[in-house]
Amino acid sequence: MVFGVLLVGGEYTSGTITASLTAVPRRGLFYAGKVLAGALTALGVSAVSVAVSFVAAQVGLGPYGILIGAPGVGQAVVGAWLYLGLICVFAMGVATMLRGSAGPLAILMPLLFLGSQGLGNISGLKTVTQYLPDQAASVIMHLTGPEGDPRFGRDFGPWTGMGVLVLWVALSLGGGYLVLRRRDA
Repeated sequence: MVFGVLLVGGEYTSGTITASLTAVPRRGLFYAGKVLAGALTALGVSAVSVAVSFVAAQVGLGPYGILIGAPGVGQAVVGAWLYLGLICVFAMGVATMLRGSAGPLAILMPLLFLGSQGLGNISGLKTVTQYLPDQAASVIMHLTGPEGDPRFGRDFGPWTGMGVLVLWVALSLGGGYLVLRRRDA
């Protein structure tokens, strides 16, 4: 998330967005290239991060560890990889809408790391917070808890949760494009 915000917001903060848009005056092409470069970088780094994290966790768990072929593990690993890449792209869209780094970080860090997880524990708000980007997509990574456990359960399955994250990403990218297209650098 921080990488995505800084990748886009850094240009606004430093003023290099003007030079970038002078070099590539077609804003849609510029934006698509920037998002593609950020997404591919994030997905590459997250592939390595997820693999190393999985192996390190299994070593740390010792006899309680699980194999990659165990039921649900492959899906969780792929889901973790997609989650990291998509959250980066989501953050890029938010940073483009807010045209900087400080604002998006001030909003996204508490929302993704504190707010939705804390608010999700309040029973009345759980029906809403389960659709926030991080909460919806994290369903694919749940390997613990008995089936039907209300602490881990959602109104949707793992791939539907990833679909919810993809909708959030599409909205943020669309909003970012509209701001970039309509406002001066």
